[in-house]
Amino acid sequence: MTRIIFKDKNGKQTEAVSKQEFDSKINVNEPLFATVQNFSKWSDIIDNPSQNKALISIRDNTNHGAISYTAPIIGGNSAAFLFGGNDTHAMVSAHWGQNIVRFCAGNADNILWKEDVAWKSDIQALQERVSALEKQIGGVLTRLYTKLCGTFTSLEVA
Repeated sequence: MTRIIFKDKNGKQTEAVSKQEFDSKINVNEPLFATVQNFSKWSDIIDNPSQNKALISIRDNTNHGAISYTAPIIGGNSAAFLFGGNDTHAMVSAHWGQNIVRFCAGNADNILWKEDVAWKSDIQALQERVSALEKQIGGVLTRLYTKLCGTFTSLEVA
């Protein structure tokens, strides 16, 4: 019988259990780490996505090391973790060098949706762009109104 022996930092044996006992404590059916080269469905990582429980740490080598803005996970050697059980799974991936985090989830072997996190800095940048466009549009409308006033003898604004 195979036994797994745990030791403390001084090398003293603290506990010994059988492999069967140890495996019964791990509540997943899949390995705890995977390197992913291709990913478009759960079975690219999970052996039986309709039945297995998973909690997997992932190194994402998809997209040949480049960031993907359309795939379910980021690529670019990002880190991810996949979790779920039976036929429902989800994944969170984060890029190591840029503030990109993506969630994806699905059922059976299908990834049904994906979404990137919008950061506070993204929202601020968008607000600045909208404000700049509003100023441009406001300036154009003011010049147009001035020209129209000079062209017509009577002008009503509704």
